[in-house]
Amino acid sequence: MALKSTISVVLLALAFGWIQPRSSGLDLTNFDRTVRPQDDLFRAVNGGWLSRTPVPPDRVTYGTYLELADKTDGDLRTIVERVALDRERQRGSARQIADLYTSLMDQGRTDELGLRPIAALLHRIEALKTTRDLATEAGYFSATALGGPFLGTVEEDAERAGVPIVTVAQGGTLLPDRDYYLAPDERFVDIRERYTEYLATIFGLAGRANAVADARAVLALETGIARLQWTQAELRDPARVPAKLSLGALEREMPGFDWASWARPQGIDRAGYVVLGQPSFFKGFAALVGATPAGISIETWKAWLLSRVLTAAAPYQTSALSDARFEFFGRVLSGQNSRVRTGSGA
Repeated sequence: MALKSTISVVLLALAFGWIQPRSSGLDLTNFDRTVRPQDDLFRAVNGGWLSRTPVPPDRVTYGTYLELADKTDGDLRTIVERVALDRERQRGSARQIADLYTSLMDQGRTDELGLRPIAALLHRIEALKTTRDLATEAGYFSATALGGPFLGTVEEDAERAGVPIVTVAQGGTLLPDRDYYLAPDERFVDIRERYTEYLATIFGLAGRANAVADARAVLALETGIARLQWTQAELRDPARVPAKLSLGALEREMPGFDWASWARPQGIDRAGYVVLGQPSFFKGFAALVGATPAGISIETWKAWLLSRVLTAAAPYQTSALSDARFEFFGRVLSGQNSRVRTGSGA
């Protein structure tokens, strides 16, 4: 406690000229000397930076960490562009970097190819016939960061040192929170309508004949999934604890979803145990899948998975798909006014 007090005093003394500063990592121009620390410590320490740093038009929030990230990205781009300028003479990793950058920047070629670069992924979804197929592909797309339904992390098992364990959190929806599906507020109602339009657009771009009906079906499915999700208050409740289960126990206690088929593409079957962050959600989700086709048709599940894959892949695909994603997730959801275009990315 005494150390913290000492550090605070030294920082304030430096900021307001009470002692002469020595060379350090502090940029004193970030301070606002017109504000007394006892009145507003945050403004006193950060006011200089805040007054001279606007939020970039392609951002909805900004801070020093993002400022550093932007500088790093700019430096990396300079290095890559130097390599790409001499692409034909490059060899090995340098040539791979140059080729990748050149292809990503060629939006005309990307638009010309259409969705052919991800045709194999779309075929995997279209070929689904059973809920086991659904579980397998959901696991595959999670393993490849292409729109899998649940976010998983690998950690060390607290009970067995050196043994990895997988923790999985609730998901299955593309909107930020369950309230976006369930709340009656006008704002959320409007977002749901715009989301349906977005889904219909990307389904149309993917060539689905009944794009509007598919979009409505996916919204209805995700609304059902959102009802199973824990609220923000429940997520903060220390009395609600995760469940640590083996795959065999998952199959027995949460039937309906083929957990083994979902786990295998991700290598989770080798971990032994899975920690479910929100056990009741996963039990409800498994039952929802198990009710197919009496409850939800396999075609709706296919459209649901397709919406996730198209959304994940959109920044690297055609202008039409990339623009649709930005208009909804960037402009409608986040209030982003513009974006920095760097070739085919969004």
